[in-house]
Amino acid sequence: MQSSFELGGQYRNRRGEFEVLEIDGDAMRIRYSDGTEQDTTVGLQQRIHERIVWQSEQAKKAANVSTRKGHKRSAKSSFAGLLDTDFQSGVTGTHWRARDSLGGLLASKMSAMTGREYTSIPVFRRPEVHVVDLAGYSAEDKTERAKLALGLDADAARYGLYIERGSAGQSPGRHWSIFCEVMAKEGDLSRELQSSLISNGMFLEALAFDDGDLLGKQRIEVTESGLVLSAGEENEVIAWPDLPEHLAALWPEQHLDVWLCGSLESADVLAKGTAFSGHVVKAYSAVLPLYEAIVSRDSK
Repeated sequence: MQSSFELGGQYRNRRGEFEVLEIDGDAMRIRYSDGTEQDTTVGLQQRIHERIVWQSEQAKKAANVSTRKGHKRSAKSSFAGLLDTDFQSGVTGTHWRARDSLGGLLASKMSAMTGREYTSIPVFRRPEVHVVDLAGYSAEDKTERAKLALGLDADAARYGLYIERGSAGQSPGRHWSIFCEVMAKEGDLSRELQSSLISNGMFLEALAFDDGDLLGKQRIEVTESGLVLSAGEENEVIAWPDLPEHLAALWPEQHLDVWLCGSLESADVLAKGTAFSGHVVKAYSAVLPLYEAIVSRDSK
């Protein structure tokens, strides 16, 4: 691989700007603008850099095509920030999931960033909206598809990649199987995902349900050393390739929802106002390589 990095050069990844301190073969040490240093690889940083450049080029192409063809701009979003009353277990009196509000705005931002057609889908009677690449989505088996999602409850917002595993006696789900296959492989994708999740303060959370009732949940922290499971006073660390086996052992008879996500308390969301949409899209960008890997493998 021909490296585009030079000692002392200034570059940017999803965490921010950094300077290259050392290069030894594929090993590289970098320092971010806040003084934090990180050991990484040339291959990983090259992949992240190329993806950022590609997304920028796709956004420009999409804008140029729209201008040349004289496409009308989509209806302006009415989103002016979430309301205190939006944070509830239901959807009564809320509008944020609509396509002319936050739901549609998130889809529009993802379309602009990737150059692909995204749409938003409010979940029936749940304070949750799914944002999906239309090429990788089907309403007929929607529960089996990975999605970018945003959900609210009475206290907080959660946003990121959302994927479901069927309960015993049901299909585990076409995208669930692909997700497990992808995660079981140690490589650039898992390293990029780990770096992006850490940079954005994101984590994994598994929630088990029985006929819609929550039975239990487990939060998994993402660290430089791996995935950390809290178990009383001791923490267990597992590697990314071991994640599918770990998830398979969690409530194996029950339906399982898995989020790779970020979370903000309601007060922090309200303080962000309209800027909250950009915060969510930044989290989507962190999990986008995994989402795209799942969707693209399903289409083959």
